[in-house]
Amino acid sequence: MIYGELVSRLREGQDFQRTVELLDDLGKRFRALNFSHNDVDGVCCAFLIKRTLERFFGAEVVSVMPPSFMLTVEEVREIVNRTGDFDLLVISDKGTFGSYDRMTGVIKRVLVIDHHQPQGYPDRCTVLNPKAETGKFMPASALVCHLLMSMLGKPDDVDDLVAAIGCRGDLAFDIVDGFCDEMAEPFMQMVREKFPVLFEPVEDEPTIFDRAGRRKTSLISQMAEAVHAGTLAHLYAEEIGEVGYGPDLVLNLFEEIVGGRPPASLEEFLSGETGRVIMSVYKKFREDCTRLEDRVKDPIFLGKIGKTEVLLVFARELKRAAKTTFSAILPFVAFSHIRGSGRSNWVLIVFCPKDAGTQISMRAEGTEIDCASFLSELARRLASRYRGERIGGGGHKEAAGFFAPPSVPVYAVLHEMVFLLEEMLTEPAV
Repeated sequence: MIYGELVSRLREGQDFQRTVELLDDLGKRFRALNFSHNDVDGVCCAFLIKRTLERFFGAEVVSVMPPSFMLTVEEVREIVNRTGDFDLLVISDKGTFGSYDRMTGVIKRVLVIDHHQPQGYPDRCTVLNPKAETGKFMPASALVCHLLMSMLGKPDDVDDLVAAIGCRGDLAFDIVDGFCDEMAEPFMQMVREKFPVLFEPVEDEPTIFDRAGRRKTSLISQMAEAVHAGTLAHLYAEEIGEVGYGPDLVLNLFEEIVGGRPPASLEEFLSGETGRVIMSVYKKFREDCTRLEDRVKDPIFLGKIGKTEVLLVFARELKRAAKTTFSAILPFVAFSHIRGSGRSNWVLIVFCPKDAGTQISMRAEGTEIDCASFLSELARRLASRYRGERIGGGGHKEAAGFFAPPSVPVYAVLHEMVFLLEEMLTEPAV
């Protein structure tokens, strides 16, 4: 199937139809507030949403990418009180939660664009979280944004590039391994034909999105890794100087390349004023990844669920990332190493105590465990014991995250996680 056919087919779906109708009803020159996730996929969404609303509707768009995942009504109200009223709130790549209905009390029209497993459906919002015919969710929110953009107008080369970076950031494809999620295949076929140099395996150091231990990667993976490093730029302020908030910096990077030809090298991608700042951060980030390798090389074997090995890395982030509430550096290094270990049928839990709280990242190559369901249940159990605390967990079947604030003791999170695992293990470690 070619990409245009996929766009035409999905255009008939109720979720896309409702979204297009919502935007058409707003008319021209409205004000939109976009809260997007602060990771690679989320920042790419922020760019694509901004471009879509500005180019096709003449809208004024304010983009906000806070470090927390689930959006709260207090965050929305704070921006409205500071900058004035908005006609539309777009929540992108920040989960699908029933609590998002509360946002309509601040901004009447709310559009949720997402690809995570829902934890409740908001009834008063327009939700664009399409399932494939197989019952799987989309592999990246950036792909959902690009599909919507393609229904409203014509994306240009930079839009295509940014959507591809977002897809790589959420592991929708892997050039070296030859993997591509079936719902991303039509899009990938299109961009591979347009930008072949980006999607060729090359001999070079692997990125955090590649398997460790082999000198194979691709230019699109290097770009995605540089973007990930860019989202963390504010953590490197002591070494490189004050650069502002990382996700905003990446958004500026994308806007710098608008109107130009798609870059044919990493150096060209980062050749502008913002790009040079991100290149400085990227070099420091790569050094940090090397420093963390010894912390993740020997995961603890906890047992098996069916044929799937359950492995644990219990380690701290580098000091610069100790106050982050999300996967910053350590989990990516751990996942790259486990993928390069030669193991098959595994699930890796990265348990990371931080100054900011307890953060867990989870990834699986196997079918016996659903990472999103596991961490969502862990969050539910802890939330029932620590009421009023902002505890969250969820994501995708193959990859998910969890966070609990410092008021929830690390030992309590570990205790509950082990109990939950013991209910599932079919072959405990001896």
